[in-house]
Amino acid sequence: MGEIADGILAADDCAVRAALGQELTRLRAAEPAAALGIASGASTEEQRARFLALVKLYHPNRFARRPSDICKLANEVFLLIRRAYQKVGERPAAERLAATQAPPPPGNGTASAAAAVVAARASEISPPSQPKLDVDQALAARRRRARSQPSSSPGGGGGSPATVDLLQGARRREEEQRARFQAALADLGRGELPNALSALRKLAAETPSDRRYRAFLHYVTGRIHESAGRAPEAVAEYDRALAFDPDLQPARSSREQLTGSPSAGAGAGRIGRWFRK
Repeated sequence: MGEIADGILAADDCAVRAALGQELTRLRAAEPAAALGIASGASTEEQRARFLALVKLYHPNRFARRPSDICKLANEVFLLIRRAYQKVGERPAAERLAATQAPPPPGNGTASAAAAVVAARASEISPPSQPKLDVDQALAARRRRARSQPSSSPGGGGGSPATVDLLQGARRREEEQRARFQAALADLGRGELPNALSALRKLAAETPSDRRYRAFLHYVTGRIHESAGRAPEAVAEYDRALAFDPDLQPARSSREQLTGSPSAGAGAGRIGRWFRK
């Protein structure tokens, strides 16, 4: 599977089109684990590692210079791979919560109600189908400028190799970060909060200016506080998440369920965040 994707990039359009069509047919007919090329009982770490490897191989941006029908095929292959990863790792969030917590006392229905709330919230989170790369437009503009400007070297012709290498390196880093962000959202959707928290911490540290990473980092931290019964700390984290992204509906819903009232809005959340420091 990976060998086909690597080798076909150097082939002509007809060969690329045929290979992607064949892979699309196989993915549509395969079970989720078989689609990823892993055993049905593979661990979460194996599932995630395989998914990230396939994202790098079949990402539509690798076929961006091909005709539009090939780009469409690559996008469909990519979406089926991501869907298989989601299905192979599906497990009720309530079951995960029950496995990590002590059983409730007899006659106490609070824990079961909390588990139902957690399961409902898990369904709200899903990785974006095809989020745009933040650097795509900037990189494309720089490439156009580099090609249009005459080279200072005797041979002439376009931007310097060093500039091209820098642009390509930035693009690869952005693609890798996006794949890791999608994997973190998938972990969050399955209720694997520690995995999601670890991934989002690394992403936020690498790119502090990205408000999405910071918003989801505070949201996951709030979920962990809430599952441990620390409601005030959870509300504070949800407010911080909404200060970075006022449209983050899961954080807003979680806060409302804990406090019984809607959040005060992005501006108030930001002011409250500074006073809480």
